[in-house]
Amino acid sequence: MCRHSRSNTKHWLKFYVLVVLFGSCGWITVNSVWVELPFLVNTLPEGWALPSFLALLVQVAILGPALFSLTKRYFSHFSFIQKPAKIIVASIAVDALTSLLLSFLWKETSVVSGVPRSVALLSLFFIHALVDCTSNVLYLPYMYYFHQSFTNMYFVGLGLSGLIPSILSLSQGSGNVNCIFNSSTNATEAVPVEARFSVTLFFLMICLWVCIGLCAFLLLHILPDSTEIQNTNDKTSKTSGAENDSTLLSSQDAHLSRSQCVILLTFTTIVCCLINGVMPTVQSYASLPYGQTVFQMVIVLSSLANPICSYLSFVVPVTSLRIMALLTSAVVIACSYILYLASQSPFGVLKETFVGSFLCVGSFVIAAGLCSFLRTVIANRLRKSEVESRLLWCGIFSQFGSFIGAVVMFPLINVYNIFSTAPICAIMERSLVRLLKQYVKRFEECGFLVKSSKNGRSLGPLGSLLRQNLLAQWWRHSIKTRSTYDCHVLSPMVKSSTGEIFEMVLRTGELLQSQFSVQRPYSVVVETVNVGSQDAKPLLSTLFGTSSCVHCHVYHLPAAETVGLAFDKWNRRRSAFWKEISNWSSDFQTALSVDKRCATIGYCLKLPNDRTLVNKDTPIPVETVSWLEENNTAYIRCSMNVEAALATLLMNGLTVDVDDQESNEMVNLHAALAPYKIVLFEVISANFELQAEVGELAQRLLYSFYVSRLNCAHRRLQLESDADDEASSAVKKLWQFYRSFGTIRAVVVNVKTAQTGLVQLWHRSYNIVEEVPISHVKPKLAKEMLHTKAVDMEDFIE
Repeated sequence: MCRHSRSNTKHWLKFYVLVVLFGSCGWITVNSVWVELPFLVNTLPEGWALPSFLALLVQVAILGPALFSLTKRYFSHFSFIQKPAKIIVASIAVDALTSLLLSFLWKETSVVSGVPRSVALLSLFFIHALVDCTSNVLYLPYMYYFHQSFTNMYFVGLGLSGLIPSILSLSQGSGNVNCIFNSSTNATEAVPVEARFSVTLFFLMICLWVCIGLCAFLLLHILPDSTEIQNTNDKTSKTSGAENDSTLLSSQDAHLSRSQCVILLTFTTIVCCLINGVMPTVQSYASLPYGQTVFQMVIVLSSLANPICSYLSFVVPVTSLRIMALLTSAVVIACSYILYLASQSPFGVLKETFVGSFLCVGSFVIAAGLCSFLRTVIANRLRKSEVESRLLWCGIFSQFGSFIGAVVMFPLINVYNIFSTAPICAIMERSLVRLLKQYVKRFEECGFLVKSSKNGRSLGPLGSLLRQNLLAQWWRHSIKTRSTYDCHVLSPMVKSSTGEIFEMVLRTGELLQSQFSVQRPYSVVVETVNVGSQDAKPLLSTLFGTSSCVHCHVYHLPAAETVGLAFDKWNRRRSAFWKEISNWSSDFQTALSVDKRCATIGYCLKLPNDRTLVNKDTPIPVETVSWLEENNTAYIRCSMNVEAALATLLMNGLTVDVDDQESNEMVNLHAALAPYKIVLFEVISANFELQAEVGELAQRLLYSFYVSRLNCAHRRLQLESDADDEASSAVKKLWQFYRSFGTIRAVVVNVKTAQTGLVQLWHRSYNIVEEVPISHVKPKLAKEMLHTKAVDMEDFIE
């Protein structure tokens, strides 16, 4: 008997493969839309509610199997009912055609009741659902005509219908988004990251796979020895069993009693209600709070668990009703935890820890795997009863359970709104504090930071040396992004760790500048700041000379009329001073010295506002500025949050290669972190004859900007040739950096300006470049900037 079984297995191997391919057509088109949800929910207007729409459509598609079952019962004498193979071929062909249409129409939207909806995707998905739901009562009972072992292979293929889309989705990417700050709307917007291949190509590959499954089903009947795999009890079942066992509960079955059959169908209803009706509708609410990566892992690993657990039912057969009841209870527990996670949305349970994400993914995988295992073993148990109608009723109860789950969940989500959503960027913002704390801990371990008080931190010796290196005489060294510091001040032992530190600084900066808008609306006439850190004195001495007091580290910037400076010159020095001070230390002290020997008098016309990260949920103070009065003396007190400011602190010295070539000149981005609304590009070449004239015109524009209080960054761009294409390309690449930091306009002074007097004005849209006479530049920009706000930190381009 064993030899015969092994012989059949080898001989039927090709048929096993064909049945697996045929079984994969069962739900592959519906599953393909599910695994694309990480891309779809961030693109289509339904957003997080899209899974509930899809789940409802799947359950409305119960009309398909219901109509087929009624037709089979009351119109069984028709030829097409007697030959279900033709119906299967037609259904798979319709599925393939629908997938082809979906690949080109998935993004199309229409307005329904004043609200944009993905009508094309939902309509085509409903056709997919009709075909796939009908497969429960068409494909599965059809396996009764084959040998019993092919039922297991069919369920392996059915699990493969989730695995194939998952593999393609992993190859495609995670569906992540970049949160880009839009200065015109003063809001953070989610921009999808470009995938390795498009959604259109994904659905085309699914269409190809369905066509392969169609060919496999045809080969099951065309191959010469295909009759050998047919069930030997086929004819007997069709002649006697169809009449005597047309009802669900046949009492003549010796292997499965009436009560056992009811219990198994009850398990099927519960399992399918949870796996097909409940879990898909709350999938986004339960997993998206943990991030886009967790969301995709939930979808992909759950789909991967389906074929694995279906195959396990073939290796580890289960026939005990007690074990099935125990496994069903485990499914209910896992799904209950998933519902609890969804109820806490958008605040994930244990979100700040790895355990929270692990439990979220694990609960979905366990629930999906156990449901697939139970679905297979229950179908096999019913299959062994040798009653064809019981497989039909298994499919009907599967669909009934799925229908109940979706019908209950849809109004809870879309009518009563018991689950809350949040923009994906808002979710990422709440993860910022945890990430920054991890970075600060690492900085302390490496000596960049030292604890200066109970909750405060200041730069350690290594951090001070690095900061001086970036801002002092080594400022122009080629310090590339994502590389180690080329710093001869640091010892060789330290150099090995600076690459890792710098990567963390860069990532911190990316998060800070992509999630938040930082504004600095200062209007201070006189600043008097006492820098508590001894490490700050060399830098300030380099910039502004020695301190005014021999007892403390107080630096003064008197009012313009006191020293007789022109207002614009004083204002430039004041801006530079405040920018350097605010970017330096994490713990400023009051102007009054500790030993009480100094009392510095300062005054201000308008106190500066608090500089905070704009985040409605969890405001994070970056820099707090206040003033104190003591003994008729006014002090300005400034304190910074290192966790939020450290990235800006170290990134000030970054340099960026405009042309992405190591040999080219580097452009320093230090000024880009200041609240500049305008950037002036002075474009020259090494052998340019009018270089002096271009420089003079640029200086005139800068002076006019300062007089008009238009904060402007100035960058000289030196090119190797005079080619217009090279100049435009270089300006565009450099402009994209300033544009990402919130700069509104770019002014380009070049050889054409010296020859014709025309200046290029680049707008935030790269496609809008206008030429304006140089005399009209200042009044035009002054009018445009009248109602704008300066933005200090925004999104950092990777």
